[in-house]
Amino acid sequence: MGDGAEKRCTKCGKCKPVEGFYAARGCAAGRRPECKSCSNSYHNRWARRRYVPKIGRRYRTRRDREEAATSPTAHKAPQPLTKPA
Repeated sequence: MGDGAEKRCTKCGKCKPVEGFYAARGCAAGRRPECKSCSNSYHNRWARRRYVPKIGRRYRTRRDREEAATSPTAHKAPQPLTKPA
């Protein structure tokens, strides 16, 4: 891609200058398929979803998820309804 080249973002579909995409050696044309703004918004949503304020750690760990799944207040699947005999 030369001077003034543009590329279409796979997330938002807008054509932007190549400088609007992060460099990546393993990707086609050496740039990521999503633009910088789409990439940043994805990573910000990911970090907000994983943040655990009451524990004080930045991200949930596997142990946190396992403890939540086995706690008595964890959501349990409803039991199937059976007809009385």
